[in-house]
Amino acid sequence: MTDVQKLESFKALTQDKYRKAIVILDPPGDEDPLSVSIKLVSEGEVRDTRKAMTWPTAPFDLQKNSSGQVERVYNEEDPGFISALEDANREFGFRLVIISVDELEIPGETIEDQIHFLSHDLGGWVITQLLSKIMEASGISSAEVETRSQELESAPLAS
Repeated sequence: MTDVQKLESFKALTQDKYRKAIVILDPPGDEDPLSVSIKLVSEGEVRDTRKAMTWPTAPFDLQKNSSGQVERVYNEEDPGFISALEDANREFGFRLVIISVDELEIPGETIEDQIHFLSHDLGGWVITQLLSKIMEASGISSAEVETRSQELESAPLAS
């Protein structure tokens, strides 16, 4: 089966009226492909997942703008902020996997335990491919995963 045929069959499966799809994961090496049933993630579930998380805020300095109002100037290049944002995006991805593979029992009593299992005890290729297929099937762009849900406040502060 060619890549185009695989993609076409994948697209056909994602049209299921019950929001289910079968995705094929290709393990490295000579292992046989693995099929996994997933539930497509809705926009509402993405939004609820984002809201359930704590997202980092970039450090800021207070500066007066040209009209004399004090405003926050965020430093989104801060290494600590970048690291925290990468961690939050990784957690968001794991949460999407947990929501989507509802037919598989992921070990752990809490979502934190389940995230630990996914991040420490499961092969990285599984998560990478699974998240990619979940996002593709659910119509979630990688930009949505890389963008945190909370907008930085840019409103002027009282002087």
